[in-house]
Amino acid sequence: MDTNTILNLARAYCDHHGYALSTVATYSVGDGKFFKRLAEGGNCTLRIASRLLQWFSDNWDDDAIEWPEGIPRPPKSEQKQEVA
Repeated sequence: MDTNTILNLARAYCDHHGYALSTVATYSVGDGKFFKRLAEGGNCTLRIASRLLQWFSDNWDDDAIEWPEGIPRPPKSEQKQEVA
């Protein structure tokens, strides 16, 4: 997984729900500037990338939007982390 994959997943989620990237960054990793830094060439740890992928999987609206092709999806957690 690379930063473009993470950003594409985040943008698909934001586009569907009408959220700003900063809002989803705050919900998912507790840092509203996270996706902005990635888009500007920053990176993240594997731990954060895994946490993000799990958050998206747990909060993805399967009935309304298809998971992006080519991005491996982890199974949903038993305890879902709700979006505020």
